[in-house]
Amino acid sequence: MNLELAHPQWLWLLPLAVLPWLRRSGREEVHPWLALVPPDRLSSVADWTLRLAGSMAIAAIVLALAGMQRKEQPIERISRGAEIVVLLDRSRSMDQPLAQRAGHAWEGGGRERKGQVAQRLLGEFVAARPADRFAVVLFSLKPLVVNGFTQQHDIVKAAIEASGSGRGLSDTDIGTSLEASLRLFSNREYVGPRVVLLVSDGGAHLTPEMRTTLTNLIRRERVALYWIYLRSFGSRGLMPNAELGEDQAESVPEHFLHKFFQSTGMFYRAYEAESTDAMARAIEDIGRLENRPLRYLEVQPIEPLDRPLLWAAFGLAALLLMSRLTFGNARSAR
Repeated sequence: MNLELAHPQWLWLLPLAVLPWLRRSGREEVHPWLALVPPDRLSSVADWTLRLAGSMAIAAIVLALAGMQRKEQPIERISRGAEIVVLLDRSRSMDQPLAQRAGHAWEGGGRERKGQVAQRLLGEFVAARPADRFAVVLFSLKPLVVNGFTQQHDIVKAAIEASGSGRGLSDTDIGTSLEASLRLFSNREYVGPRVVLLVSDGGAHLTPEMRTTLTNLIRRERVALYWIYLRSFGSRGLMPNAELGEDQAESVPEHFLHKFFQSTGMFYRAYEAESTDAMARAIEDIGRLENRPLRYLEVQPIEPLDRPLLWAAFGLAALLLMSRLTFGNARSAR
């Protein structure tokens, strides 16, 4: 049974439901011999029906007072989508405008800041995926898990908008932040596609120990990684033309971070976004790729039943009143 009572002490009144059965209906008629009285099956059925209606009306009122309700219960559903961790850079550089391409040169003439563009487009991305479960992690020097996995998309959009509060720090630690994002999948049942969506305008030099940790986590948790790289003015990008050596890792950290992600063996795709339209296309492409079957539990909230019970009691009482008036008028006519 998925029913429960919020105030079970009212059940002490439930024996009152037998009251309609304790009195005889109608008025007594005197006959010299009962065999002379013809059987009246219709009256017997009506008598039993009205007594039962009275008992049900009393029981409905008592159960309403006792707070009968349906329990909160999970319902398994299958939709299309993914479990997505939005890993959003909140460093000071995200307060700068997006670089724009003018002919063959780069200029910093974008009106919107990179952080503002990310907030707006990620909010639209969340709104367009009602079946997905999202978690949001902001990072600069340290990761901040704003919310764990939830299907309450208002919470998710509020968490993304919170990234615009205040000023970011100048330093970032992508390695630790990515590790925190991957660990959100730990000890969770695998129900469908898992995604980490990294939105950042910079890279990082990872230690060998951190590379090993991230590789093991990505493979163990079976996570797909997407990186929307918001290209800054003067940046050489993720894939510079010249082949770079490890001694240049500090000068072009995003290039070496990109190479590391490619080496993990799991699904990885990078997007270089130099404009609002480029980032919008990247998010649209991710939404199209991560649209596979997803099994999830939808929690049905507690549903109070006091109003339906009181309406049922009201209907039964109206039936009793109508029968009383009808039979009363019939007797008066005789």
